[in-house]
Amino acid sequence: MKFGQWVGFIVFLVSLYVLWEVRQLLLLLFTAVVLATALNRGIIFLQRLGVKNRNAAFVCTILAALLIATIFGLLIVPPFVEQFQELVAIVPKVWEQIRLNLTELEGRLPSNFPTLPTLSELIVQLQPLGTEVLTRFFSFLTLRSPFYCSCCW
Repeated sequence: MKFGQWVGFIVFLVSLYVLWEVRQLLLLLFTAVVLATALNRGIIFLQRLGVKNRNAAFVCTILAALLIATIFGLLIVPPFVEQFQELVAIVPKVWEQIRLNLTELEGRLPSNFPTLPTLSELIVQLQPLGTEVLTRFFSFLTLRSPFYCSCCW
């Protein structure tokens, strides 16, 4: 690679690092923009219905948003918390049952059945397959379109 390409690559890596460090701030900013846009649309809707004062439309929109959030919280959150607690309580039982079933299955295997590979052996065997899949995926993404002229690529 040429010097300019190295500089561009390093600047790209630095910009990725900076974006990663400020990701929470960017997410908060994006949320604020979406919320402000939604509230503004509600205010404009109320003004079209006949509310002349923008401040009154703003208060009505905020109250409606709070009402919707409260209804959502009362209807959705308690069943979700209850089901999540049930899931947390049931996961160890399910894991134990899976372990018992695997042990029973291993006991049923005939004596001349080849031994099953360990996880590390599976990873070693699957690594070339993963490499091939990723290589083909990226080569598919970088195919030139027949609709572009060769001077552009």
